[in-house]
Amino acid sequence: MKICALGAATSAHVVARAKVFADFGHAVTLITPAPGDAQGLPVVTCARQGRGRLGWLKAVFGAVKAARADVYHAHYAAELTTWMAWLLGKRPLVITVMGGDVLFDEQGSLGPIGRWLTRRAVLGADLVTVKSPMLGEVVARWGVARERILDVVWGVDARLFRPDPDGAARRRAEWGVSVDDRVAFSPRMLKPLYNQMVMVEALARVPGVTLVISTYNEDAAYRAKVEDKVQALGVADRVIFVPAVSTAEMAASYSAADVVLSLPPSDGTPQSVMEAMACGAPVVLTDLERFKALFTHGETAWFAKPEPGAVAGAVMALLNDAELCARLSGRGMALVRDKADFETQARLVEARMKALVR
Repeated sequence: MKICALGAATSAHVVARAKVFADFGHAVTLITPAPGDAQGLPVVTCARQGRGRLGWLKAVFGAVKAARADVYHAHYAAELTTWMAWLLGKRPLVITVMGGDVLFDEQGSLGPIGRWLTRRAVLGADLVTVKSPMLGEVVARWGVARERILDVVWGVDARLFRPDPDGAARRRAEWGVSVDDRVAFSPRMLKPLYNQMVMVEALARVPGVTLVISTYNEDAAYRAKVEDKVQALGVADRVIFVPAVSTAEMAASYSAADVVLSLPPSDGTPQSVMEAMACGAPVVLTDLERFKALFTHGETAWFAKPEPGAVAGAVMALLNDAELCARLSGRGMALVRDKADFETQARLVEARMKALVR
């Protein structure tokens, strides 16, 4: 097939989910509204750089209008190229919903026009892939027919994400922590939604633990507030801010952690959680009902309310119980292997694309 992928090349997930179809032998071109590393895919970049808003819209319009493909695959519902593909009637149109793009009310995302365009694009798609049954319910309530909804967690590339003891030792040396230090790692974006402030407040209740916070896509103002809290609580010697690393290097970071923290109050099925599990890291994640279709408390993950006391209790429960940690590690890896293998999931999408083209 000739596939036109639509999405931001700045997202490793978008690039991976476009590139896998090229690896399957299809001709894939990515139209992106922002420059980024597309891992060798042919790219049409229609970035705003140097353009006013109208000029940017014209560039996106022109790029999507000129595209010729057997199928158009948009990798985020609330995105300019997705909206343009729907407006231009590009068919068949497949939209992969990620979570925050359709959870408007939970995450306070988009204005009225953006919400309207996102809904209309999703309703106009020939296929909508969702990472969880909860997201399927969201788009079904919008009016998407059940037969046009496909559950695809996308999952984890086992070639990249697996336990990496050597990488863990190297990463701990880079972080400045010893092999004996107990480390909690926050891999998600440094923004208010992801509750790094709560993690710092929890750390103050847990002696002998170092919190490592990735600065991935950081909100500078929020980081400053987190740093102020670190100083106010007197834990500056136990909090380390580290730069984001490439997808290929993340296995070393997950493997270096004794526990991984993922605590947003609103989420889809977080990719970072599955990546961490694939690397054998025990994960503490927000106690959301939607997660329980895939993860089991005390077996594959540990649920906690995003509150300092609850998070502190979760970290202590894991770090003080080697048997519990080992169980979460082993069963988490098995879960990802059995239900979230990247190639297997991508093949499901490929099969539905072929049916649409036929």
